[in-house]
Amino acid sequence: MDEARIEEIVRKVFDKARHECPVHSRNALCICVADFTSLSSKTLERLYDKYIDKKGKVGKQSEHTINALCSYLNFSSYADYVEKNEEEIVVNKRKKNWKLVLMVSLLFGVGVLLFLIFNETGSECMLWKKDHFVKVDCSTNYNEKVVPMDPVRFTNLEEIEVDQTTIFFDEVTGVPLVWYYKSNNGALEFFTFPGLHPINGATLKAITPYIIQKYVPLHTYDPSSFKE
Repeated sequence: MDEARIEEIVRKVFDKARHECPVHSRNALCICVADFTSLSSKTLERLYDKYIDKKGKVGKQSEHTINALCSYLNFSSYADYVEKNEEEIVVNKRKKNWKLVLMVSLLFGVGVLLFLIFNETGSECMLWKKDHFVKVDCSTNYNEKVVPMDPVRFTNLEEIEVDQTTIFFDEVTGVPLVWYYKSNNGALEFFTFPGLHPINGATLKAITPYIIQKYVPLHTYDPSSFKE
């Protein structure tokens, strides 16, 4: 009999005993298993010491002992245990192979989808024009900095003029609606979306009451910005 297989059986026996016996000490488990088998608690203690605690020196196990353990696990014999577990291994391998095939197919499908998307939109880039992004062809040379198309930034990022009438925060959540960049000379630029500055790549900062109070003018020169 295969020693590794015997250890596997012993471990399963005591795992089952832990679910069926109220006390989980070594002695209690061995007595509990003995009550359900033709084995003595002393034999089970030696098996526990060798295969669970790894400190016993019990010799080769008899066919009767192993068959009794298999019977406790609801198998008719050691041979029955081996046969049915081999069948389970084959089934598990088939399941793993099926999962592998499914995973490869899924990855292939995603790859094809990304390839199609890339080929459809891959020729599109964007560059910053005055206060917003515009679509450009990636293969064309421009004086301005050209970056790959980012639909989120393309749609949401704009530079805006602000004054004290601008809505800087969400009225319900208080979340900032405006972000700013302060240049080395102290000038501020205001944007409608967080992230990086469209020209120099600096991180935009969320607006604060302090920045509004110190840097935002009462009005712009647009007549519509004057408070009544």
